[in-house]
Amino acid sequence: MQKTKKQGTENILEPFFDAILHSIIADMRNRKLLHSYIALELDVSMYETNLYKVVFLLVGIKDGDQNEALRDWYDHRIDLVRDVEIHNDEKIRILAGDILLGLMEWKTKKK
Repeated sequence: MQKTKKQGTENILEPFFDAILHSIIADMRNRKLLHSYIALELDVSMYETNLYKVVFLLVGIKDGDQNEALRDWYDHRIDLVRDVEIHNDEKIRILAGDILLGLMEWKTKKK
């Protein structure tokens, strides 16, 4: 009986964390694309997704707990994708996992 409960919990949490990772990866790819347009001196302000808000909420960081320091940390970590080839899915997923762990650590410290 215990094994069934454990498997049920894993089945619920795994897709949830995958969804957060996919959101972070989407934000990273979008940021990389926008930076290439910025390099061409194009105005990309209307294409900002603010996906970070979704990521923060999924991690459990409420609007009131989001601050400039957290946003700056997140932006800096997302910008690390600049040095990664866009087709290097493994490296991008590792970076996204590091960001997710950092956000979870930040949330834990705030409690």
